[in-house]
Amino acid sequence: MLDSLLLLSGSDIPFIEAQLSIHNPTLKEISYVGEENFLNGYQLLNVSKNFLPEKDKVNLGDISNFDILIAILRERNAVMQKK
Repeated sequence: MLDSLLLLSGSDIPFIEAQLSIHNPTLKEISYVGEENFLNGYQLLNVSKNFLPEKDKVNLGDISNFDILIAILRERNAVMQKK
């Protein structure tokens, strides 16, 4: 469990299991990309098959949320390369 003070401090958050630190963005950093773009990126990272309609969940029983995120990113990348 993370300490609330660590989250409020704005410091990087150690993720020991993955041997990395998660950077907590400042308001200034969010303003560089724009609030709407930031929120869209956040929502993409928060993807979960639980939020999908039942008809879209049919073949996702053994697929993790991470695999779904990677598939979305690959599809977006392919679309961006075509432009």
